[in-house]
Amino acid sequence: MAEEHTPRISDAEWLVMDVIWENKRVTSSEIIKQLEGKSDWKEKTVKTLIRRLVDKGVAGYDTDPNDRRVYYYYPKVDRDKCVLKETSMFLEKFYNGAVSSLVSKIV
Repeated sequence: MAEEHTPRISDAEWLVMDVIWENKRVTSSEIIKQLEGKSDWKEKTVKTLIRRLVDKGVAGYDTDPNDRRVYYYYPKVDRDKCVLKETSMFLEKFYNGAVSSLVSKIV
């Protein structure tokens, strides 16, 4: 079986995904409201970040059957897989992928 590709997400995208992971199914308006106080982003910025996440395949969306203008966003990638990807990239970048090198630096 081929390894599933987990795309890298930026720090800004990570904040948006945290809201999506936490809520499981959420509108852009709800995401914007939940990010108040955590960022000073305008609505357009948050919607751009959401679009990037959808384009990367990390988030998906469906529409409200009663109002096709309302989009509900949901996670398509498990949070733990993204954490593992980020951890792996960190280890590779700074420690040639060796956990033992990281541990020795900590000790």
